[in-house]
Amino acid sequence: MRTIELIFTVLAALMLASSVINDILWAVYLKKNKNTSPVFSLSSIVIDFLLIGVFTFSFVRADNGFKPFWLMMLICMVVSIPTSTGSVITEKGLGTFSFCFKMFIPAESVKYQYKGKLLELYPNNQKRTYRFNINNIKTVKLLADWYPKYEFINPLISDNDDQE
Repeated sequence: MRTIELIFTVLAALMLASSVINDILWAVYLKKNKNTSPVFSLSSIVIDFLLIGVFTFSFVRADNGFKPFWLMMLICMVVSIPTSTGSVITEKGLGTFSFCFKMFIPAESVKYQYKGKLLELYPNNQKRTYRFNINNIKTVKLLADWYPKYEFINPLISDNDDQE
């Protein structure tokens, strides 16, 4: 194995270790805090699956020196799907895990839009959107707790209901 192949393989191993730690932190956080609900970004899931396809193609086409690198990158992408595509809704806001650090976005910084049976969340006016089915009762309950605390308008109650 040449030096460059070894360097790339070590970097991939570090990324894989970070992904495993993020997943463990994610699972522990969800298990420890009962009043949480995971939400996922559909666009991030699509991008991750495209990257998995690219890494699979690269692994198949690579010479023997780079095969371990591409294999570790492929495993890293598969392992990191929950934490790279999702966040955790709590009664205080959105929590994400990145490179072994937990980041928190307060509820007052999260904008939302209700579209039919889907609710879209926009943390800090970012382009990353979390879309999820409104039938997820636990998530709806957590978001309903946000409304009076942060003076949000409940998107599930139409304006016509207030006039009756």
